[in-house]
Amino acid sequence: MIRSIGLSVLLTGYALAAHAAPATPELTAQAFVDAWNSHDAQNFDGLFTDDAWWVPVVESRLSGREQIVADLKQAHAIWAGRTTLASSDVVVSPLSETAAAVLFKAGFLGKDGKRMEPPNVLLLAVVKTTDGWRIKAGQLSKPGATVMPAK
Repeated sequence: MIRSIGLSVLLTGYALAAHAAPATPELTAQAFVDAWNSHDAQNFDGLFTDDAWWVPVVESRLSGREQIVADLKQAHAIWAGRTTLASSDVVVSPLSETAAAVLFKAGFLGKDGKRMEPPNVLLLAVVKTTDGWRIKAGQLSKPGATVMPAK
């Protein structure tokens, strides 16, 4: 009986930790990658503010945590559930005591475990809340040629 109660407390604590906001701006990059690799959209819930913005592609802007998490859930049900993401080159630029910009490479891993090149780049605007740092806005930049206007 005590073992099952202890296990229940341990599992509940793990579930709460999975949804907790990161303790520092630097940890938001890894927390995003961990949520992605869990393939469980609920793990993104604690990463975003209620009024966050997310730009997954240039043609789209999502508003609010509910819409963002729903979009990520759909992506993981269709294609993203078969992917593994890895972060590198994390750079944090403090904007104030309660805000920072976080830029990092987010590359998909191939079957050999090596990052496929070139990686995506994520730019996050994060804000300090009472329980940690959350994403206020984010934009995914995919590799590709820049389209220049004709002269």
